[in-house]
Amino acid sequence: RSHEQTNQAAMRENNNNATSTETTKMKMMNEIVIARAIDSLGKGFDLTSDFRLKYCKGTERLILLNEDQNKPLFVPGFGTLANPFSIDIKCDKGDNTRYQSDVLDFSQVILYIFFVSFL
Repeated sequence: RSHEQTNQAAMRENNNNATSTETTKMKMMNEIVIARAIDSLGKGFDLTSDFRLKYCKGTERLILLNEDQNKPLFVPGFGTLANPFSIDIKCDKGDNTRYQSDVLDFSQVILYIFFVSFL
């Protein structure tokens, strides 16, 4: 191998290591954010001041969760979290329901104008 090929291989390896480290850091940050959100479930908010997760009131929940039975939690966009969470906590993408908007397409506008003009 030439000296240039060796340098290129070393640079690729360094880039792969940096990418791997960044990915690991990102996963850890995501897990921390999700864990904080889940820990705040069932706690009260003081909407007159600040309702960010770090300002949740109290240490205990206002609702009762089954803390004895745990399972890994799948969060869309983040994957399955290793920490076991209560079986009462579920996370999904939600309903994919699209509600009809009040915006009319061109042909409906023409029909509306035609109808109104005869009144």
